[in-house]
Amino acid sequence: MKAPFHGGTSRRAAVLIIFAAGLFTFFSFVALVVDVGYLYAIKSRAQAVVDTIALSVVTTINPTQSAANQTNFLKALTQRLLLLNGLQAEGYRLVLEGLEPVAPASASIDSAPRHAFTVTISGQEAVGAFFSRVLGKSRFVVGVSSRAELLVGPGKTTQAILLD
Repeated sequence: MKAPFHGGTSRRAAVLIIFAAGLFTFFSFVALVVDVGYLYAIKSRAQAVVDTIALSVVTTINPTQSAANQTNFLKALTQRLLLLNGLQAEGYRLVLEGLEPVAPASASIDSAPRHAFTVTISGQEAVGAFFSRVLGKSRFVVGVSSRAELLVGPGKTTQAILLD
């Protein structure tokens, strides 16, 4: 003969269901934190690389060369540096401003007026997520941008500045 039903089994089952739902929710939030943290780490790394490349590119500008020669060289340099640092070069764009020669090739740059050369690199990285695949989102796009300026003054003085 069975003991009379007092509702104890029903409570244990309800606690088990609530515990399982809570555990699932907890692990879902942990997975979200891991994915978001990974995206922030990728973004900060890509931003540091793009900042460094912008400074490197702006410091290799030769004010006495033609704009066409410099543009080709600097674009190739940017793509090579992006690839060396593990970034996808095709996702980035290089904008060069102020590349007109400040003095003829035979003249000295000492007599040239102060001139600014600006390099802007911007782009996006497609990043795979770990746990967001469960929710149907397997790729995220992280965007970065950097702008550097080279100031050339009289007496061949130069100053490279990272603007943003």
